[in-house]
Amino acid sequence: IRLLYVVSGLQLDPARMRRVNRTFLAHDRPTDVLSFRYDGARQGRPDRRQHDVLGDILIAPALARDYAGAHGVTYSEEVARYVLHGILHWLGHEDKTPAQQRAMRRKEDRLLAQCRDGLKNRDRSISSRRDRSIFPGARLRGKMDQSRIG
Repeated sequence: IRLLYVVSGLQLDPARMRRVNRTFLAHDRPTDVLSFRYDGARQGRPDRRQHDVLGDILIAPALARDYAGAHGVTYSEEVARYVLHGILHWLGHEDKTPAQQRAMRRKEDRLLAQCRDGLKNRDRSISSRRDRSIFPGARLRGKMDQSRIG
């Protein structure tokens, strides 16, 4: 398999996220998501070497945990929102003004819903198969053990 480009995802603690935010954006505070797009990505023609990194998306899982607890959402949903938010920034979407922030939130909500629907359909498809032995040597009865197909 030959990859043309890669966008890496990194998890940072709040202190490190603050340092990166201060160094690259001159904002002296921690943040939940940072997204960096490199020159090859803007040109739309990545180098043909394998694994060219065209961007980084940095998230702070500890901040996601705090936010999720304070706002009644699941940790995994909040982390997923951070990843989607970073991807949207990487694609060029901005959230500097209130109108841009509302538009970004709507896009995140739509993408999260599509992800949820995709997972539900996948789970429904897997659990409705007659041959539930999707793991070599495993005979699954009744409901699928979702932790095994994660």
